[in-house]
Amino acid sequence: MSLQTAAAFLGLTSDQQVDHRRLCASSRAEIIHGNRGQAGHSSQFKGVSRAGRKWFACIEIDGRTKSIGLFDRERDAAKAYDRWARRF
Repeated sequence: MSLQTAAAFLGLTSDQQVDHRRLCASSRAEIIHGNRGQAGHSSQFKGVSRAGRKWFACIEIDGRTKSIGLFDRERDAAKAYDRWARRF
């Protein structure tokens, strides 16, 4: 089935796509916004993610990703990220 056929069958307008997680028609912005924070390894803090049993912090500086390090606690990784963010 082509994309045009699928779009016609689902009744999608030109600005809509299929949101496969919620199984409905949504705009691209709605799909991106709805998926934010869904990964099981993500943290509630910017620049922090799960790395096995530890927490990994990284920051983007001048378009390049800089690794800050591994931490035992999520909050420690977030504080390290904050220190780097203030510095740059």
